[in-house]
Amino acid sequence: MATVYRRWGRYEEAAGYCQRALAIHRETGDRAGMGTALNTMGVLSRRLGRYPEAMDHYRRSLEIHQAIGDQVGIGLALGNLAIVYDQLGRYAEAVDHHRQALELLREQDERGDVGIILGNLGVAYARHGSYGPAVDHLEQALGLLRAVGNRAAEGDFLDELGYVHHRWGEPEKAQQYLYQALSIQRELGNRDGQAAALMHLGMAYVRADRPADALRYGRQALDVARELGERRVEAGALDCLGTTLTVLGQPDTALRHHEQALALAKELDDRYGRARALDGLGRALAVLGRRDDARRRWQEALDLLSDLAVPEVDELRDRLAEDA
Repeated sequence: MATVYRRWGRYEEAAGYCQRALAIHRETGDRAGMGTALNTMGVLSRRLGRYPEAMDHYRRSLEIHQAIGDQVGIGLALGNLAIVYDQLGRYAEAVDHHRQALELLREQDERGDVGIILGNLGVAYARHGSYGPAVDHLEQALGLLRAVGNRAAEGDFLDELGYVHHRWGEPEKAQQYLYQALSIQRELGNRDGQAAALMHLGMAYVRADRPADALRYGRQALDVARELGERRVEAGALDCLGTTLTVLGQPDTALRHHEQALALAKELDDRYGRARALDGLGRALAVLGRRDDARRRWQEALDLLSDLAVPEVDELRDRLAEDA
């Protein structure tokens, strides 16, 4: 039931079920059940942007599974820890944990779980700008997930594949995969997956120079994200809308959207999200003729990303050099 509520985006209700399940498992001495409940609680905390809390749940889950020798449980906990590391900008740790998880789960012949880890590893590679390996891992993941009939995860990773093609500068491919993802998420009633796909479609339409479509999908994503409390998606949707409004010649309104996104990213301790919002602020300020303010924002973004080895670093350096 907790998983159903999570997919519907009813995170607090899902957390309540997990807390009750954890208490029952403690009373009965079911340590494997405790580890599973803690793992699910970590997923819920991560969805709500509570990363330290999510990390604590995953680490406790990992300790329990290690104590009882549950190799599959260990692999899943390592994989979930890797996702938090990725979202906190600790990409080397994310890749390392994903690889450890992948090795364990392959040894146990857990094809569905291997598919999920491969997909998440692809997402981590994309963060570094390694788009070829990212696509390769995501396509392998989709093959395994389709073989085991995991439609929910298939929808999630079609979304990620679309986003990778967006970042790779292939908006038409991006739209193709994102529409497939959105269709599956709607079919399954997965509100969290719908929010992410709508946000990424908005971003893809910005790059495709279709601002009306970007606004439409960005606004839908923002509404769903706020309804669910998905603060990370909310920040992304605000940045998408801000970028689109700058393109449409409304930089003052764009500034307000980017400022809201920046505040959310700071709350989430999301360095990449902060840099993305600062970049958007710089673009809007530049359109307003406030070049010095724009440069300061771009320099702040560069300072945040300079040790992360992400492709945006070179883009920001080039922009600052051109504007010198």
